[in-house]
Amino acid sequence: MSMYVLDGFPLYDPRNGWGMITGTLPGVMAGRADNGVGYPGRDGVSPSLGSRFGAASVPISMKIQGRDREQTVKRLERLYRLLGTRHRLMELRHRLDYGRDPNGPSRIADVEMLGEPSITWLADTYAQATFVLSIPAGSWRSESPATAAVPFDRESVIFPEATATMQNVIVRITGPVDNPRVFDTATGKVIGLEGRVTDTVVLNAAKWEGRRHSSPSWDLDSGAAVPGPQILSNSGSGAAFVLTPDPVAGGVQLAAFGENVGPGAMLEVRSHLAYH
Repeated sequence: MSMYVLDGFPLYDPRNGWGMITGTLPGVMAGRADNGVGYPGRDGVSPSLGSRFGAASVPISMKIQGRDREQTVKRLERLYRLLGTRHRLMELRHRLDYGRDPNGPSRIADVEMLGEPSITWLADTYAQATFVLSIPAGSWRSESPATAAVPFDRESVIFPEATATMQNVIVRITGPVDNPRVFDTATGKVIGLEGRVTDTVVLNAAKWEGRRHSSPSWDLDSGAAVPGPQILSNSGSGAAFVLTPDPVAGGVQLAAFGENVGPGAMLEVRSHLAYH
């Protein structure tokens, strides 16, 4: 059995009269934007091969029960209060196998309710509520970030369970190595550093920022700042580097390269895994 928790409130909570209606399948994959352009005198449009994904949606159907109409209304109003959250996104947590392992892995999405809930009264003590939660980011993420090593001068496959592009990527380079860089072979995207790394450099790809450390660290706040021009990327806008799973082979296909690679030199990437 799956469990969905919205801002800390279980959507399946028999003690408080809340439950998911059998057959409800929350989670709809985000659609891709249609950027096709028509050609004069020709049928069809150009393909939108690189178009972005839009927001995903989570349609949810719940049952609300009480011992009488008054209690049922109060429990329904509690749901209204939760769904009426404004000025911030709510956290929706999906526990994948709650029945066998209540503390097992979760997938998380930041959501907001769009539109209005639909309420159907079937009896004084029983109502059904249907509403749609929007995921502006377009994908779910893992509960904790995952880390993978990408050895120099070879190809690696990492994060095989991910199915969506990972936007917030951190790259850690441990020297000694000159001009280190890593390629995402599925997209051709690259991030690297110009010059020699003798200790440790951590790159925040989303912000085009980096920090130098004298010992291994993932800290993005302390340490000497890496000058922006030293960060290499072929991304013209947005993040300097993202991780994109190969839709056929699965996993993220990466290749790391460097010059004068010394013993102990290593490149690592860290990100929350993303799922459609």
